[in-house]
Amino acid sequence: MAPIGTGCNAVIVKQTANVKTTFAAIPPFGFASFTVSATSVASARGGAAKPLDVAVVVDSTASMNGACGDTVPGISGTADKIDCAKEGVRTLLNGLWPCGQGFQSCSGESSLDQASLLTFPGLKDANAYTHDTTTPPLFTNDNLEFGCPGNYSSAPFWYQNSGGNGDEVQKVTVNALTFKLTFGGSSTATLTKGTTTAAVLQADLQGLSSIGAGNVSVTGGTGGPYTVTFVGNLGNQNIPAMTGTANVSITTPTAGAAYDSNGFPGWNIETSDLTYSGSPDYVITPLSNDFKTSDSSALNDSSDLVSAVNWNTCAGGTYPGNEYYGLNSRGGVSTYYAGAISAAQAELAADSARGAQPVIILLSDGDANTQSPGQCSRAVQAAQSAAAAGTWVYSVMYGQTSTSGGCSGDGSYTAYTAMKAIASDPAKFFCDPQPVGASCQTAATLNDIFVHIAEDVTTARLIG
Repeated sequence: MAPIGTGCNAVIVKQTANVKTTFAAIPPFGFASFTVSATSVASARGGAAKPLDVAVVVDSTASMNGACGDTVPGISGTADKIDCAKEGVRTLLNGLWPCGQGFQSCSGESSLDQASLLTFPGLKDANAYTHDTTTPPLFTNDNLEFGCPGNYSSAPFWYQNSGGNGDEVQKVTVNALTFKLTFGGSSTATLTKGTTTAAVLQADLQGLSSIGAGNVSVTGGTGGPYTVTFVGNLGNQNIPAMTGTANVSITTPTAGAAYDSNGFPGWNIETSDLTYSGSPDYVITPLSNDFKTSDSSALNDSSDLVSAVNWNTCAGGTYPGNEYYGLNSRGGVSTYYAGAISAAQAELAADSARGAQPVIILLSDGDANTQSPGQCSRAVQAAQSAAAAGTWVYSVMYGQTSTSGGCSGDGSYTAYTAMKAIASDPAKFFCDPQPVGASCQTAATLNDIFVHIAEDVTTARLIG
């Protein structure tokens, strides 16, 4: 199918003038006039466009269950953050050209723009997400769901950490009148042994930005020894040892989950009859151009990618906590995005022969607060490696209200500085909302940010 119209996509304006001279006309070598000209070329958007491969990485952890504060068309009542994220991805897809600007149909045409969707936590494999939107659940519990919503239509295999050794326990013995404990660069107040109960120590530890409320439990008598168990966002993983002031000893009678050579724990499904161990698969839908049937058409609902970022009510009823099919914020494991960035770059590199401009768009609050230590550092390294290979890396810090904290056990970064360093240049770093003191691109809504990114990627590729 040929493009609509003539196929021309540029306007060339050339102007010439004959200029009479005064002093230059003096004989014997003078000349009475000369001709000057100027040429300007204006390219229409879409002219000789370089193809794009866009990998969108969306945080689907429990923090995406909160209200986003924006109105999402088609959703009555309060939209969750995951719904606003899906709306943003749909806006991006609407701005891409699956077969080249102006084509009436992509049938028989080679791909121009392709897109893929990744998420974290990862899945057992790509087939764990079946995009089904019609079958009601056959069985549900906290760990396994069959039927709608789409990503739970068969065993979802979200990576729940029931492998390894479970929650880490650290024993604190105090042989001093006063003491402090330090974890992840943050320290408690000076505590007095004779009056410090387990409840007091627990409150102080939960008050640390490196731990947070609900992430540690303390038992023991006044003055200790204290048994500190890491739970919540810090549960089911290998935790760096706390340190104490003089005459405080800290031992680890129970270590958390072990890690493989890539920093991934040994994950298992939390069910009695289904188990799986291995590294997660982050790709929900691979690179494709079936998200629209033509450059000017609406999104194609039969596309797996479009289905994954939809929010229509699941046929057969609504289900508490999972009202809409498509990608859901299942939660159960906290944020770790280093592996997802590496997976996105691998997806793009596998299509490099096409000569497309690779693009990664990461949306997350940036709180890498679980899995192996140094997740923020790993994520920055993965993003910088992708940028060095020529990938445009966009970072959208979403729902983060502070420029401090958020990178547990990784003193090199906060959530803010990590997300900022992940972007391949400052113009590609966005935040919603904009924390006080933050330097980032921002907009009124998350959807507006995706409008800006869509315009940026489709315009920047045109004239080079």
